[in-house]
Amino acid sequence: MKNIFRYERKFIINNMTIPELENLLRNSTLKFKKDFPGRNVNSIYFDDHKSKSILENLDGNNFKTKFRLRWYGDKKQIGSPILELKKKQSYINSKELFKIRNFKKTKFSKNNIDLILKALKKNYNFLLNKSAISSTHYNRLYFVSSINDIRATVDFNINYFDIQNSIKLNKYSETIILE
Repeated sequence: MKNIFRYERKFIINNMTIPELENLLRNSTLKFKKDFPGRNVNSIYFDDHKSKSILENLDGNNFKTKFRLRWYGDKKQIGSPILELKKKQSYINSKELFKIRNFKKTKFSKNNIDLILKALKKNYNFLLNKSAISSTHYNRLYFVSSINDIRATVDFNINYFDIQNSIKLNKYSETIILE
């Protein structure tokens, strides 16, 4: 388990392309540069039967908790996932990360997600009253400022899936998120 604390701000970018945003970051007074190769980010979100996490988010609650399983790479194959417990307190976030050991690559499907959650519940009590509700899949670019104290990420090609109703329900967003 690893706990990470950081300040986090998110901005929705609707009026720029990825190259324009990259140029803006590079030419800013902070002189951002690429920090890590871009990659695909995939997450499955868990919530209780009252949709507490979703409602906290929709209500704009500054004190909220979310539970997710995250992996990188192919969205159709869940591989080397990390279980995350993310807490937000205003602009300060903390994450507890739990590496899932001996995980065999698994096809992304409702049945497999249910089996994964059932296995996780045996080791993580905070998941006992949770079910898989949604997933997100997107591309991410990583930047760091020239003095290495500010990190920026750019998320794009964002896809959402409603796992509860139909894993095939796909919503695509052209929005870019700068964090």
